[in-house]
Amino acid sequence: TVSWQSQKVAASVEGSDAATGAALSLEAIIPTPTTAEATVAFTTRSSSSVTLDLYDVSGRKLSTLLDGETFNAGSHRVAVGTAGLPNGIYLVRLRTRGATASRVMIVAR
Repeated sequence: TVSWQSQKVAASVEGSDAATGAALSLEAIIPTPTTAEATVAFTTRSSSSVTLDLYDVSGRKLSTLLDGETFNAGSHRVAVGTAGLPNGIYLVRLRTRGATASRVMIVAR
């Protein structure tokens, strides 16, 4: 498990080594809406350098949660602390060298 803090958002990572399907799949952000912490679940088919960014609804990047971290093929989870974020709609964007996927994250208390 890797942990770090970036401005208003904290994140930690867990993973396993079993992947099939597309090169990159951003599977879920749970719970929705979230109050204090959300889990971002994704799968990579091969070892990949992953970047995970958080944007507000106007498209302004708020934080980089993963910055080129290397993940083995498999399913992974990133815990995102949202306690420092105001209520609202956010976009989580996951990128590898050859693919990009995005999902909406809602913070509501």
